[in-house]
Formats: sequence, structure tokens, C-alpha cells
Amino acid sequence: LSSSSAASDVYKRQHLNWLKSLNAAKDIFNIIPESKLQRLSDEARSLNIAQMNEMEEAKRFTLVTALVRSQTAQVIDDLADMFIHSVKKLHNNGNEALNEYHRLHQDKADSLIEVLSRLLTVINSSQNTEEQMGSIRNILGNDTEEISKACEIYLGYAGNNYLPFLLKYYRSQRSNLFEFLTILKPKSTSSDTALEKSINFLI
Repeated sequence: LSSSSAASDVYKRQHLNWLKSLNAAKDIFNIIPESKLQRLSDEARSLNIAQMNEMEEAKRFTLVTALVRSQTAQVIDDLADMFIHSVKKLHNNGNEALNEYHRLHQDKADSLIEVLSRLLTVINSSQNTEEQMGSIRNILGNDTEEISKACEIYLGYAGNNYLPFLLKYYRSQRSNLFEFLTILKPKSTSSDTALEKSINFLI
């Protein structure tokens, strides 16, 4: 996160904690339709302090409570957007690191492809089996172990597998991500709650 977005993130979390401290009566709205709650919240936003003070106490408290509930939901949505942005940035950084790795190791990949091409040429030749094995041994020489390791490393980063690069970027964001999960408490939208249980276990 940049310094400005990080400051905004801290402010949002502090703001949410403050709203939650005021949101003690949130459960009383469970039986009220969402459209009605939105109207109450909109009405509260349209009034100034003097107008609010002129109201009956019960109505004033109702409007304020509805507004606090609405603002709490808005800040949670904002934090969710920040969380999604942070995760996307991690994956973008990982993908860029993978592309850079491929660029820096292109010569190694070219070398492995050259070895494979030479081996296929031998296999497709008219040589008998014994002659082919002799040619293959000449191509590989004494570097079979090194070639094998190079192949394993290359396959580990083959295709779009940028996951191995995420760790170094994740370390700097680990505490923020866990705090986001603690605040947001994501719930599964299906009967599969495995990920939800994993998150609850971690936090």
C-alpha cells in the first residue's frame, strides 16, 4: 500500500471501531425492512443538529441509530474493497516477478530446449538402439544431474505459476490482511464453509 492509501486504511479501521462502539442497538433493526431503514438513514443525513434536537427523543434516537448502522455498513464495504485491492496487488506483483524471472532465465530455457531438440533428433534418426544410446550419452555428457535440476526449477515456474513469488510480498502485508479478516469476518455464500472455518481458525 502507498502511504496515502495506508493512511486511509488506518482511518477507515479507526472509524469503523468508533462506529461499532455506537452501534450497540443494531440487532433491533433485524425485523425492519431494509427499504425502511434506508429511508430512516436518508432522513437523518438530511437534518442538521438543530433540527434533530427539535424532534421527540424516540424519533431522534431511531434516526441516529439507523444512520450509525448505515455508516457502519458503508465503512465495512470500503474496507472490503481495500482488502480486495490489497490481494489483487499481491497477485499482480507475483505475476510481474514471474515475468521478470522468465526474462532473466530465458537463456537457461533456451539451453534446455536445445538439449531436448538434439535428443529428439537422435530418437527420430535411423540409428539402432545402441547407437542412439551412445549419441544420447554424448549429448548429456556428465551434466545429467545439473540438467535434471534445471528442468525441475523451470517446471516449478512454468506457465503462470507465480505463487512461489508471493511470499516476499505477503510478508509485508500479513498483519494487514489478518486484521482485515478479523474486522470483516467473511461468511460463505454457499453450503461449503471450509474456507470460512479456515479463516476463523487462523484469526
